[in-house]
Amino acid sequence: MFGMCFVAGTSIQTPAGIRNIEDIQVGDAVYSAQPGTNQLTQKPLVRVFHNSDRPIIRVTISDRDRRSQVFGVTPEHPFWVIGKGWIPAHQLRNGDALQGIDQEGWHVIAVVDSGERADTFNFEVQELHN
Repeated sequence: MFGMCFVAGTSIQTPAGIRNIEDIQVGDAVYSAQPGTNQLTQKPLVRVFHNSDRPIIRVTISDRDRRSQVFGVTPEHPFWVIGKGWIPAHQLRNGDALQGIDQEGWHVIAVVDSGERADTFNFEVQELHN
């Protein structure tokens, strides 16, 4: 999990509501994708990762209603691309289809090397490790 992270301030949809990634702690429940089916389940966190001074890229996604979101992530952070599986952020391409937590279809519309460095966060869930 080293290096596969989101920047502080990233909103995470949890069973308890939306929280910033840096506020989520071991034992908190989050949504996790089942390998092979990508079905969402609730799992508790068993480990939290905080890494300093990591390179950041910006991934912009949009849904069919043209709502967009921008994520600051490390280049290695994996995204589930429909029909392709897990793809590192730096290999995402415009038009790649992502499955969102809301089960809505999202598409990549931009991947940009920001030139920034930042502290990043991620976590490991019980059993699935994703």
